[in-house]
Amino acid sequence: MTKVLVEWSFEGTEFEDTYGQYEETCANLGLPKKVNIVLDEDEDEDNIQEYLEEQYGFEVESWEIIED
Repeated sequence: MTKVLVEWSFEGTEFEDTYGQYEETCANLGLPKKVNIVLDEDEDEDNIQEYLEEQYGFEVESWEIIED
């Protein structure tokens, strides 16, 4: 299992004008800061951003793999 720290992007959405309210916006939308991802053997880290965007419906500004 891979643990990923995610920063979501609200650009181009109805939430893009929530500057300074990032944490509250994420909480209201149910977007997690950290996500546990199980990568299949035919997947790699290149698929993480695509997976996150498909699962949560928002673009990813950035992400990084974190250690427990």
